[in-house]
Amino acid sequence: MKLPRRVILALVLIVFCQHGLMHAAKKQQRKQAPLEAAIAQEIEGREFQAKILIATECTVTTPDGKEGQADVDTEVSPDGSVKYLALMRRAVTFGLSNAHVEQSNLLLAIRPGELVRVTKVSLKNNRLEVQLQGAQIAKLHPKLKFMFEDRYSADSSPEEFMAFIAESLVIPRFERQSQLKRQYAELQGHAAPLEGTVNGSHNAGERLSAAQSLLGVYANMVENRSEYQNAAKIDQSGELQAIRQKQQNVNNQMPALQEEVRKAQVAQLQAELAQETVADADRLRNLRRVAAGGPGNGPVATELLNQCEASLRARIDLESQLAAIGVTTTPEVKAADQKEEAELQKLEAAIAKGKAQAQLKRLNQEYAALKKTLPELEMNYAGNRSAATHDRLVQQLQQMIRNRQEAAQQGEAVAAKQASEAERELKAIAGRN
Repeated sequence: MKLPRRVILALVLIVFCQHGLMHAAKKQQRKQAPLEAAIAQEIEGREFQAKILIATECTVTTPDGKEGQADVDTEVSPDGSVKYLALMRRAVTFGLSNAHVEQSNLLLAIRPGELVRVTKVSLKNNRLEVQLQGAQIAKLHPKLKFMFEDRYSADSSPEEFMAFIAESLVIPRFERQSQLKRQYAELQGHAAPLEGTVNGSHNAGERLSAAQSLLGVYANMVENRSEYQNAAKIDQSGELQAIRQKQQNVNNQMPALQEEVRKAQVAQLQAELAQETVADADRLRNLRRVAAGGPGNGPVATELLNQCEASLRARIDLESQLAAIGVTTTPEVKAADQKEEAELQKLEAAIAKGKAQAQLKRLNQEYAALKKTLPELEMNYAGNRSAATHDRLVQQLQQMIRNRQEAAQQGEAVAAKQASEAERELKAIAGRN
């Protein structure tokens, strides 16, 4: 029977497509073979420490409630995420296709730090499979499946794949690369919120601080990618160019940010200076008024003097801070500061003199009172030389001596002579005993 022309053409097309697919598959296999062999030469038949939890067996439950165990493969993505894939055993049928399972459902697993042996390496269209043996998997042969996703392909180098594998197994010569990758991820985590602040904050100070920190992070990222490029032999020029462009963008913003912050600082310092100047003027007026009231106002005057001196120092400090950011103090302001400083020194001297005069007056009054009661004590002692009358007289003479010594220090001219008289009388009493 003769076939219709359309059927013949369809058959020819099918055969042609099958041939093309077979040819493409063979071509892919030829392309993959050297890559697979290079990776196998590195790790096949060798033992490595696990860096991640590698599952071997889990519990499963079917929709109709049946329970059992299943072998598990571990899928690793280029971003470092790990998934566990349950594989149904032929001996038990649950009516389920392969499915991802939660870590809590795992029965057996190789934990980080435990040893595993690589028994076979297989390069597939979308993944690299590494078959394992270990203490927890003597009878099972789970696989680590390194998924290509959009990061790897049959065109990737053996070094790139080895670096990928080294994220899950400890391969000494790739440990530095793994460390650099982890550090880079951390740096990216630090950079993200800083970039958000630089581009989104309404506070100039916050933006400048974030920009300065961000430049440091970018510098570390450049250093990290450069070292990784040298260690892994993987081209990072695109990544480095992107980071350096971000660095340049931030550097371009720095002058404007610094000027904005400077203007804000100037405004704040000038406001503080104006406020301090007004408050100090009020204190200085009060000080003049109180100091003019005489020695009796000494304590109040001293407190106001201390406040005025502190205010003057604060104003000079604010003026210095303004000068440091480009706002020079005018000669008139400097002259006013010097004038106030000189006035405060004079007031301080006058207050000190008034305090000394008040102190001397108090001492003289005290001495006069002691001198007035001394004859009575002397008479009591002369009529009754008891221990009590002796002690009272001696104590009063000692108090008079201390009083006159202090008065002499305050400038009282006759105080030294009066102290000597009291000392002679004290010695005479001691001689009579």
